[in-house]
Amino acid sequence: MKLTADDVRPVEKLAPLALFHQGIKSPITDQSYTRVLKKILCNVCEDVLEGTFEERVEEFVRRSRADPAWCRDVIMGISRLMRGRTELPRDHPDYLNPSSFHAYFSPVKKLLDMNDIAVQWKSVYRTYPERRIARNSRGWTRAEIVRLLACAEGAKRRTVILILASSGMRLGGMDLRWDDFSPIYGTDDSLSESDNGGEIACAAVRVYRESAEEYTTFITPEAWGTLQKWRAVWTHAVGRQPKPDDCVFKRNGSFPKPLTMRAIKISIDKIISRSGIRDGHVADGRRYDVPAIHGFRRFWNKTVKDALSDDSPISALTKKEYMLGHSGMTALDRNYYHTNTLELAKEYIKAVPALTIGNEDRLRLEARRNACRNLEQKNAQDRIANLEKMVKELSAQLASVQACSS
Repeated sequence: MKLTADDVRPVEKLAPLALFHQGIKSPITDQSYTRVLKKILCNVCEDVLEGTFEERVEEFVRRSRADPAWCRDVIMGISRLMRGRTELPRDHPDYLNPSSFHAYFSPVKKLLDMNDIAVQWKSVYRTYPERRIARNSRGWTRAEIVRLLACAEGAKRRTVILILASSGMRLGGMDLRWDDFSPIYGTDDSLSESDNGGEIACAAVRVYRESAEEYTTFITPEAWGTLQKWRAVWTHAVGRQPKPDDCVFKRNGSFPKPLTMRAIKISIDKIISRSGIRDGHVADGRRYDVPAIHGFRRFWNKTVKDALSDDSPISALTKKEYMLGHSGMTALDRNYYHTNTLELAKEYIKAVPALTIGNEDRLRLEARRNACRNLEQKNAQDRIANLEKMVKELSAQLASVQACSS
């Protein structure tokens, strides 16, 4: 493969929007950046630029390249306008959280950077409002997730909620394929990735497949069972069994077209609204005390870290951080502290009863775990009794030998 003279084209002659997309690796980030950029150029700059979104991008890049001072003034104007929104009352519909301020400028910066247009961003950053610390935000509780499930219509929505709650993954991780799931069989003491006749203890999930951020987390047997119900609905709608690389969450209809992350977010918001579990605004700078999607991740984080572990505290916390997609307890853990799926699964299943949302499933798991614990205690008592019997027999033999020798 060689580069030809035709392949070397001036950046100025390439489509600005194509260069913008070319500079973004993640499809999820691409969708998010494009949506925000369209909002900035078509809504905020409605009276500054003209035409369709693509035409506005062309005009903005062309005028910025010809007059960098104009570009700077436009960006500073956007900053002043957006900053005014951060000063509105928190219950105002146009209120903007200062923590979200930078998200409106990242796509603009990406567009200008990819089109080789220099802007003094340090001056722009100095106009950002001071970020407020949210002290009272929390995750969903199990009781609240129960109410969300009660308002979730259909197997797809229930599956989305249970996967988010039992895996702790971010919204971007929900771009899943069917072969990203693999069941783990067995009990606390014996786990296997192949079907050995045991029950499903949990299921491994590959998140951000084939990317630098790829990691493994798990879902509960409850979530796995709901996923199988959704698989049956999926099969009926499409008219065939899903292929390994088919999307798990598809749009309505007979064609397996992936559901966008934004559509999942909107669906969750509607379920939250129907459930009535939000009681208005809070005074810590956020609209609600529980983030709609991230609330599931916080529920997972607290539930799993509250669970008892057989490992050392540092080892257990490192594994739990791995299951969140983090690098571990230190920056070098990924390089030096290696683990595997079954070791992570053994740590995960300690929290499965607490992560199980339905009362029936949770009580069944607790009963089975208590039965296993009682059996282990009985076996331990039997071993202790056998050892005591052996000690008595050896003591009697020793006394007999001493009596003979004397």
